[in-house]
Order: sequence, then structure tokens, then C-alpha cells
Amino acid sequence: MTKVLVLTNDSTLQKFVNLTLQYNGFTVHSATDSAAAWIFLKEVRFDFIMVDYQLKNESGLAFYKALRQFGTSIPVLMLGEGIFDEFMLKDLSPDNYNYILKPFKFRELKMKINTLLQMNKESEELLSYGEFKIDVKQQLVMVKDKILQLGKIEMRILMLLARKTGEVVDPKKIKKLLEAEGNFYSMTPFYYVSKLRTKMKQFAGEAFEINLIKNQGYRLEFRI
Repeated sequence: MTKVLVLTNDSTLQKFVNLTLQYNGFTVHSATDSAAAWIFLKEVRFDFIMVDYQLKNESGLAFYKALRQFGTSIPVLMLGEGIFDEFMLKDLSPDNYNYILKPFKFRELKMKINTLLQMNKESEELLSYGEFKIDVKQQLVMVKDKILQLGKIEMRILMLLARKTGEVVDPKKIKKLLEAEGNFYSMTPFYYVSKLRTKMKQFAGEAFEINLIKNQGYRLEFRI
């Protein structure tokens, strides 16, 4: 069962999150300050942590930074509020990290949680496709003696296609991935896939191909 630590001193928010997560099968531990949160962290192995950015006498952001300095890579979902918080949180962009702005609905919360858990799973992977190597954590693609650095969204799209190598991937799945990353109103799946295709083509030439299958989706093929 997925274990969650919720750190907030907002009693209304805490009650909503706790009841909602418990109803959906999560085991929830609650803390109202960082001292209580650290006690839980010493006793329980959590799958992810939800942290309120605005705590009463301390900063949720400071707690997050302390977590990373401590060496833990547990996924963190920051609960932000207002456009100022959004820009502050976007500037961080570390591994296993995401945020959601209050007020939020459970559907949005669940999407963010699933993304974090998937990111945590992917971050441990080093995948091989012939002479192609994909280091998910470092966001690197390697072939022979060449190395290419990809962006976060590019890597996630590549992983989605790579896990279905030779199969057609519906653009709706890519759109869902983009929405989970907060790209609700920006570029389309076609834009991001085209950008990835161009970058990989320049890097690997004919050894890598993303084909657009009319009215179906995209198919990745490795030719090494």
C-alpha cells in the first residue's frame, strides 16, 4: 500500500487530503510542522510527501531543501498558492519534484501523484536498446561514444515511446503526459514529438526514427 506523509497546518486542507487519499487506498500520516515530519521520516518509508508551501512558522520550501540535503530522493508534491508561488516553485525543477496550486480537485491531485510515482520509478532506470543507452535519471541518451542531453519533457516522451518500441502510441497518451507536467495550454504533442525527432535525428541519424502513423499516432524504431 502506498504510504504518504502530509505536512500542513491547514486543518481544512489536511482533512480533505487525508480523507480523500485514505478513501482511494493510500496510507496517510499527518504532520503539522517539520519536527513532527522528521520523526515520521525516521520511522516510516514513504512513497511520497505532500508539503504545504505556507506553513505557520516555517517554510515548506526550506523543509524540501533540507530533505534533499539529507540525501533522500522521496518524491515531493508542494502545495502552492498564487502566481508568486508558482514562479518560485518552477525555478527549482529538481528530480522527483512537482507542485499543485490551491484550491485543487482530487482528479488533478491524483494526476500529480501518479506522475511523481512514475518519475520515481523511472529515475532508477538505465535502459538499453542495442547500442542505444538511455539514462533516465541523468536525462542522457548514449550511442557508441556520443552523448545527448535531453530536457525533462523530451525524456518523458522518449521513455513513453521507447517502452512501446515498434508499437503505435496514441497522441492522447502524450497529451496526458504533458498535462501532468503542467502544460495544459502550451504546445501540442505534435510540437514536442517533432522537436524530439529533430534532435534525435541530428544526434543518431538513421539509427533512430519516430514515424507518424496517419490517424493512429507515433511509432519509435531503433535501427542498431
